[in-house]
Amino acid sequence: MIFKFDRKSIKEQIEKIPSHYGWLIFAASTTQRFLHVISEYEKQTHLGYWIRIFEIDQKMWKMIFYQSFDKNIFQEHISWIESIIPDDNDDSWTELTPLFDDSICMMAYTIDISLSIDSNNPFWVAERAFNCCYNYVEIREAAKDYSVDFTLDSVVQQELSRQQRDLRELTEFDYEHCDEQTWYKFVERFLKRSKSEPALSTLSDFIF
Repeated sequence: MIFKFDRKSIKEQIEKIPSHYGWLIFAASTTQRFLHVISEYEKQTHLGYWIRIFEIDQKMWKMIFYQSFDKNIFQEHISWIESIIPDDNDDSWTELTPLFDDSICMMAYTIDISLSIDSNNPFWVAERAFNCCYNYVEIREAAKDYSVDFTLDSVVQQELSRQQRDLRELTEFDYEHCDEQTWYKFVERFLKRSKSEPALSTLSDFIF
């Protein structure tokens, strides 16, 4: 099966998830698959972002597990993340900068779900994930001087497939009638799975 990033369809699927905590799980799981991109960027640039990003990720998942959050703390986090998003004049620009930009923006959109409860945010996470995979394949294939339809590449197809899987499971889950233990196991399954599924698993082979 060939997957496409159909913006209208994905937006509709997200809106069918009956709880904004489902949106958070979708966004946090997607973001989790790209955290290694931020780690690799850190190795290149030595900007000192990784520890705080790791801590924010931990707090996001804790918030989802316990379904509670401190808006003031997360507003501070999102302000910091927005301050480190690179621009065209960034002196630390590398081949990984576009991928870092996509990955760090995913985290910002995920946090913003807890602040604004806006279905656009999980959609933007999905879109950034697609863009990041596409950009990675473009960088990789350009290095080989080889042209392909990048949307058909296994890296892009794999991420789109995972997004569809997550959306389906999050839509089918009974949020209203689950007890605390069931919720905890449900969230833990997404966390463990996303940690085991780095989206760009061969990234370190193509760092120039």
